[in-house]
Parts: sequence; structure tokens; C-alpha cells
Amino acid sequence: MLINEIEILGASLAVSVAVDCSELLANKLHALIADKGDEFNLETEIPGFHDVDCESSLLRGFYSFVEPFEIEELVDGTTAKNLHKRIRSCEFITDGTRLFAFGHQGARRLLFSAMSALSGTHFDLHKFEHNEMFQAGNRMTRLKSIVLINPKEKEVRLARLSGSIENYTDYNVIDSRNHGIKSIYGLLDTPLGPMNVAIGEKGVLRLGVKKGLIITFECLAWILDLVLGKHPGGAQSSHTCF
Repeated sequence: MLINEIEILGASLAVSVAVDCSELLANKLHALIADKGDEFNLETEIPGFHDVDCESSLLRGFYSFVEPFEIEELVDGTTAKNLHKRIRSCEFITDGTRLFAFGHQGARRLLFSAMSALSGTHFDLHKFEHNEMFQAGNRMTRLKSIVLINPKEKEVRLARLSGSIENYTDYNVIDSRNHGIKSIYGLLDTPLGPMNVAIGEKGVLRLGVKKGLIITFECLAWILDLVLGKHPGGAQSSHTCF
């Protein structure tokens, strides 16, 4: 499998997104990880990088840590809690300016912290703004649902909408002056064909696809650029369907 290809083993792929996180090229990040980055060690339980490779301006690898947990077991007729350990991992791929991470959420958080410490720049989840998510919904072939969130003082904190609402010149039902957008979900025409895509405000993309599909870094970057409004692809319409 090529370095830019990601095989989706299940029916969906959840991806954490960091944007404009570094001005370093992938090969320089690779050198930093090799020279100064912590290497994952199972014996000493040091969290770190492993199986990192750099090719064709892309850097790809894994970040793992050992997580202790307890299991209640029956031993000689007596219930006891025994301590066990498991490995939690995430995989990442980056060109230096955009980073996509998928796998265990805790490992993703540690990855961003480690990348920040190595590069000297802040790696963090990209928080999608209200306008970015609203426009991304308009670019979908079909927007199936949208989750709105209100301030704490409102009686209704969360609202899930579906159906069809017209946009008006003076006032829109979905308006940044009244509430925020927590997430949107709909059908998007991508370079690899139609996909169900969910976009979360806290920098997460969830792709609903057929099991075994191989998605590329370029396709993920295309979807991200669409959300950020960097190219006008996708469907356009005068009304919002969800």
C-alpha cells in the first residue's frame, strides 16, 4: 500500500484534523522525530512514535501508549480486581501543514502534544467556525441533519434538525447570532465518489464508506479544503436540505 493510502477496515473512519500547524516540511518533521522524538517502548511503557516513514512529501506513522485498566475476575470463588495493561494507538499522516490522525482518541491528544513539543509550533484540533460549517452544508449534495447548540442560559441547549428550510435574505433559521452549529451530516461528492460525511465543530471528520475502501491523503485534504472554503467543489443550491 502506498504511503498516501488509508484502508478503512470498518464502515466509517473518524479523523482528527489539525490545519496550518507547522511550516516544516514532512522530511524535516521526520528528522526531528528520529533525533528528538520519544520512541514507543513496551518494556519501559514510554509513550512515543513508531513505524514512522517519510516519502513523497508525506510523513506517516503511529503514536502509542500503554494504558492500565482493571478487570473484575472470579478467583477460587472470590471476586477480585486485577490490573491489566493494553496498548492504545493512533495513526497519523501529514504534509507538514495539515495533519490527519485516526485511532484512539487519547493517543491522538498525546500525538498533538508531542508534535507541538518537537516542532515548536502549536499542533491542535482545528475548531471549525459557524460560517465554515454552514457553507460546507450548502456544498453537500444533500444535507441530512444538523445539530444546533444554544448558550447555557437558554432552556433548549441542543436541537437536532432534519427536513428542508429555505434561506432568506434578511433572516435565516440557522443564524450565528442565535446559536452555534455543533455538527452537520450529509452526502458529499468527493473525488472518490459519494460519501456520507459528518463534520464536528471540534475538528473531527467522520466518513461513512464501504468496508475495505482505500481513501487517500489527497481526498482527505480535498474534503478539508471544501469545508474551509478553499475551493468551490460540491453541490450548490439556493436552499438547505437536511
